[in-house]
This record gives sequence, C-alpha cells and structure tokens, in this order.
Amino acid sequence: MTDKTRRVLLIDDDLGDTLLLKKLIHAQAPDATIEIEQDPETALQKLEVCAARNPRELPDVILLDINMPRMNGFELKQRLSEISTLNTIPVIFLTTSSAPSDIDNAYKLGGNAYLTKPGDLGGMRRVVESFSAFWLRSAQLPQR
Repeated sequence: MTDKTRRVLLIDDDLGDTLLLKKLIHAQAPDATIEIEQDPETALQKLEVCAARNPRELPDVILLDINMPRMNGFELKQRLSEISTLNTIPVIFLTTSSAPSDIDNAYKLGGNAYLTKPGDLGGMRRVVESFSAFWLRSAQLPQR
C-alpha cells in the first residue's frame, strides 16, 4: 500500500457521471485529488502545459471515456502516447461500451485497463472500489 496521495484526471463529457465518479472515488480514497475535464482537447492542452511547467503535478492515472465530441477517447489516448512526457501516465478506459472492437482498440492503443460503466449505482460502486483498490492504493506508478 502506498502513502502517496494519488492524482486522478477524469475525462468524460457526462457531468452526471463525473460527479458521481468523483464522489465514489473520494469515498474509497479520501486523500485522492480528482480533477474533472469534460473536453478531451482542453484536457490535452492542460496536460501539455503541466508537463512543461511542473511534471510533478501531472495526474498519476487518467480515467478516460471513449464517446465524446470533437475528440474521442481513442484519439486522445493516441495523442498521449505520442508525447514523451505524457505517455507513461496510466490510462484506464471507463466507458459504457462493452463492444469487443472498442475493448481491443483500447488495448491496441496502450490502454492499461478497460472498465465498463454499469447502469446502476451498486455496479458503479463496485467498479470504483476495484479501480481504487488497485490504481490508487496498490499499484506502483511511474515517478515524475
């Protein structure tokens, strides 16, 4: 178990999902810092600025939805993979799609995990518990 406060960047255009996820993550990892960005292009710009100014402030893990306007999650993951200062941040796809082609694509692009958003609160709570137990408390993550 780690004593380091983990930083999570949640990129999802659904405000209801993001607020629920933030609340559920805080219930599991009260010390975690959770930032929400609803626009992938803005998220990428902010990550690039942060990497240039203070890499220690980069998120430890990114939770990324697939279906978003302007730039989808796959496109964002591809862009992150091409930037040396950002390509080691673990990206966990968290989306409503359970299509095998989406799952395959997520891993082909270097995604670290693929989680499907359940349609009910209990299911979402279980997904967040699993995510938090591994990514926020147990996993050894790259140092910046």
